[in-house]
Amino acid sequence: LEDCIKDAALFDGDVAVCYENEKNLSLKSWATDKKGNIAVFVGAEGGFSATEIEMFTEKNIPAVTLGNLILRAETAAIAVAAFFCLNRL
Repeated sequence: LEDCIKDAALFDGDVAVCYENEKNLSLKSWATDKKGNIAVFVGAEGGFSATEIEMFTEKNIPAVTLGNLILRAETAAIAVAAFFCLNRL
């Protein structure tokens, strides 16, 4: 994961991480002004640990919420993809 986070910090675009304990910044709010390339990390079952989220934060990668429900990893990835498909038409 550390290598992926380091690489994400070099990504030519905007990057966020889905985190079930994020209460303030929604994916929709974060993505509102994004026009270029976007990458969104979705954790494995059980989500990211607080230590892992701190590693993202250290690289200025914000945590976003997908809402009140906690989704399975594969469902969360589909929800993120669907969100961008519908909002970037």
